[in-house]
Amino acid sequence: GTNLSEIRDLTGTQVAGGRGSLRAEGLGFLNSYDSTTKSLAFDTSKQATFAGHHTFSVGYYWQFPKYNNDRDYSGPRTPIPLTNHDGASYLGPTELALVTGQSTDAYYRLVVAPTSCTLCPIMNVPTPFSTTTTSVPEPVAAYVYRGIFSSPISHNAAKYHAAYVNDSWQMGNHVTLGMGVRWEQQRITAAAGKVSSVLNDQWGPRIGISVDPKGDRKSKIYANFGRYAWVMPLDAAIRELTVESDYRNAYFAPVTDSSGNLVLDKYGSVTIQPDAAHLLNRANGGIAKSVTASSVGGNGGISPIQPGTRMEYTDEFLIGAEHEFRGGVTISARYIDRRIKRIIEDFSGVSIEQSNAGFGQFYAIGNVSSKADYVVNSKEIAFSQGATFTPGPGNSGFPAGCYDSNGNVAPFDLNEQDTFGTVLGSACWPSVDMNPWTDSSGNILRDSSGNILPKFGGETGADGQPDGNADPKREYQAIEIEINKSFSHNWSLISNWRIARLRGNFEGAFRNDNGQADPGISSLFDFTPGLLNTLGKQLAVGPLNADRLHIINIYPTYILDRGPLKGLILAPGVKIQSGVPLTTLAAQSNYGNYGEVPIFGRGDLGRLPMTGTVDAHVEYPWLIREGKFLHLAVDFQNIANTKRPLSINQFVDLSYQTLNADFKKPGNGIPDNLIDGLTGGFVAPFSLRVKVQFVF
Repeated sequence: GTNLSEIRDLTGTQVAGGRGSLRAEGLGFLNSYDSTTKSLAFDTSKQATFAGHHTFSVGYYWQFPKYNNDRDYSGPRTPIPLTNHDGASYLGPTELALVTGQSTDAYYRLVVAPTSCTLCPIMNVPTPFSTTTTSVPEPVAAYVYRGIFSSPISHNAAKYHAAYVNDSWQMGNHVTLGMGVRWEQQRITAAAGKVSSVLNDQWGPRIGISVDPKGDRKSKIYANFGRYAWVMPLDAAIRELTVESDYRNAYFAPVTDSSGNLVLDKYGSVTIQPDAAHLLNRANGGIAKSVTASSVGGNGGISPIQPGTRMEYTDEFLIGAEHEFRGGVTISARYIDRRIKRIIEDFSGVSIEQSNAGFGQFYAIGNVSSKADYVVNSKEIAFSQGATFTPGPGNSGFPAGCYDSNGNVAPFDLNEQDTFGTVLGSACWPSVDMNPWTDSSGNILRDSSGNILPKFGGETGADGQPDGNADPKREYQAIEIEINKSFSHNWSLISNWRIARLRGNFEGAFRNDNGQADPGISSLFDFTPGLLNTLGKQLAVGPLNADRLHIINIYPTYILDRGPLKGLILAPGVKIQSGVPLTTLAAQSNYGNYGEVPIFGRGDLGRLPMTGTVDAHVEYPWLIREGKFLHLAVDFQNIANTKRPLSINQFVDLSYQTLNADFKKPGNGIPDNLIDGLTGGFVAPFSLRVKVQFVF
């Protein structure tokens, strides 16, 4: 119930051929909300004649959405421990300041721990059903997959204004010119109006021209350009303007007996002990991984939306031609070029390895690009790349740049690994503005209020240098050809062929590669690239998830007009489409979520095969008597019963360093969408639908 924290048991996925994962107890994420939207719109037009015929139009639109919610994880809130099992601090300097005095809820995952964890209890992990041995003893630990220690309650609203003017100018029978401009503004508020940001002065020009060469309305050549703004939903206000603060990757030893064996509770699950005595991170004989604590750069009622941030927009250019031939046949062709030019996204100023070194993330929202300068850049020093590093006595053996003038080593992250266990290297972070940055005892310098004095990078505020992110790219180019025929002489036709490509490193408001629905605050730019390649090729441009080279649709219709089957409708259909690109998606060490990083680049696994189906609709209106018909219809779907795959599981792991046995198997692989993940793996099989309808 709501009084139990969610515990998901992943141990069965970590033994060869294991039995899978299960939710052991707890409801998990809870979200109750109240949502309302008010809107107002008006428009008017006026026609005039001078130098041709003009239609002037103006309009205004206003929208006021409100969304108040309580988002939390089931179970009690417990104090965040400041020390580990050894009584030592396991937190970095900024993380310690962030969590001191805080309590968090939590969603836990039970996992098999490294054999080096002597503090971990022993559990008999079930083995595959095909084996004679029912279980194997393994060390296990429960870690905080996600915890929120900020207030779960938020009050959010937005006010959106849009106005436009337009002139459609018909210059005789041959040329029509359309010109207009749209102005938009959005104000987002949270914390009951205490935090507010305005995204304003978004101007969207629109211009189009259409030429009818003969003036007979049979042909046209046209071109259009438009700039289209994206109105950001309230998800960013809910999570970031209300200063969401997260606690992740804290490993705890569940309750054991006197022999160190795991003890199950009355629900058949483990009992978490979320206190310092059972915290395993960085303890001797514990778990070497770092805990992550993060917050939003909106503390103190200051909006995390950076000054000068403007609305996201896309530019679209289109050129085409169309001609109507005798018999109602129309052939058209057009070229479309659509490119995202500016985005709104959340970001932080630290790399994955810097966050793992104890520098808490402070998120902000802005127009992320290769030129953006929102944060102080670090002076990260990478070393022992591709090799394991072991410090000498007294933290000796680091590169010289890692020590300050007092001889004390800077904060560091050692032996960072990818999800496959490959060592990427180590790094340290000397101060960017002070030397020494420690006192004679090795403590980082602080002011009288306990605030850290030196900067190590990641702090909000411009430093005159770009933050190191890549430009966001989403570029769609397509040629579309249509051959259509209006109904005459007993038949009609709808057919089209699209040749297209979609490339970039940013999908837009929704990441359909891993199912992340966080518009404006996805995880793509949550970390700077750093020097250890922890992001793989996440920011590299490649084919995006929805890229298809060819899509062909052919749908003719024929109606018999004589004979005993007069009125019989025959409507076959053919659909052919290229396969989408396939990408290895991996977790990274800080978040631990599956599907975060296209580690080897987008499309590294190739593409799915081309698929196609032949369908048909047959319908006969049986006249019973005048004015009364019995319509009999049959729909045939996928007559050839083709079985090619539509998707495969592209998640190489279930979480960080928990590899996925179903990788590359059919299905989309999203664990929380199991049914769709299984049925969506192949072209739907042959099906038949019969309809009987009495019309009178």
